[in-house]
Amino acid sequence: MANLSEQKRQQENLTQLSDEAASREHRIKMRRRLQREHDAKQRSVKLKRMAKMAIYWVIFIAAGLYALTWFSDDFVSWVHRILN
Repeated sequence: MANLSEQKRQQENLTQLSDEAASREHRIKMRRRLQREHDAKQRSVKLKRMAKMAIYWVIFIAAGLYALTWFSDDFVSWVHRILN
């Protein structure tokens, strides 16, 4: 009798351990998935920020070149005065 109840208790313990292992694996998978999603979102935000800064720099450089072209006579005379 004692042997049968001992086996039953061991079987219940093994079942509980396997359930805990399965839930642990599930938590690990969910945590990894959430981390991947978080990382993807962070990359997306970073790429958007980099694209905005690149656009701003292109506009800034284009405006500078346009202004340099517009005032080229004044710029050339200014450079000539500085060098001479």
